[in-house]
Amino acid sequence: MGTPMTQDELLFFNAMPGALPLYDALRSRLVALPGATVRVAKTQITFACRYGFAFVSLQRMRGCPAVFLILTLGLPQRMDSPRIAVATEPYPGRWTHHIILSDPAQLDGELLDWCRAAYDFARAKERRRPPMRIVILSDTHGLLRPEVLAALEGADAIVHGGDINTPAIVDTLRSYAPLYIVRGNNDKEWAESLPHELRFTLAGVRFYMTHIKRDIPDRLADVDVVVFGHSHKWAMEDRGGILYLNPGSCGKRRFDQEITFAVMTAEDGTFQVEKVTIPHPPKEAKP
Repeated sequence: MGTPMTQDELLFFNAMPGALPLYDALRSRLVALPGATVRVAKTQITFACRYGFAFVSLQRMRGCPAVFLILTLGLPQRMDSPRIAVATEPYPGRWTHHIILSDPAQLDGELLDWCRAAYDFARAKERRRPPMRIVILSDTHGLLRPEVLAALEGADAIVHGGDINTPAIVDTLRSYAPLYIVRGNNDKEWAESLPHELRFTLAGVRFYMTHIKRDIPDRLADVDVVVFGHSHKWAMEDRGGILYLNPGSCGKRRFDQEITFAVMTAEDGTFQVEKVTIPHPPKEAKP
């Protein structure tokens, strides 16, 4: 027998109580999968092992009747069926399928096979390599501190937001991991080959980077994270689903500002960012 429905699940359907019996029928099949758990958020319910494999929402789309569920499944390939309302490929190797459910009769063998395939796909992620570790720096100004070099050990990628100061810094960074870098306003003739802006994707996370914040376009499409620098001040803000990140400066200290950089872990288009602050020694007492 499956786990009983939680209060959070019941509250989720306050806006559409008529969908609750259909959800209950679907839920009983999904929680029967080994290790499956249920997580309730504001706009969706996630069924997961370690990773989510099925998602239920009440976000209306074209073709929805008065009472419905949207079931979303992540699969390694596109399923061609008239039952799929929308299928998209957010990043290579993962297809997201949205299915409109309105009748328990739709919970047939074909749909449950798709659910099982999504579950198996999620479980397979657990056996793959760990999340990508990305070190994000800016404004080093010719100095790589020991704490930064220690963080670079084992990095899968390095992102630098400009004001590097010397080509030797670039060479050192490239000796640790693949480097994604832009030119800063203080990077002179030696840096003419470096781009002023850069787009790239790491572990399914889509980046846009430029050195100075005012140079960021007002409208950005297909971007998850914007990296910039210049001010030497840490900043991290979500704007409309895009993370704007200034890792601060981990080079030569300016005035009394923090010495900071960021470490991101990313996997399959999701990420977490950790702020790293390097303690600075107290000012030496004057003799």
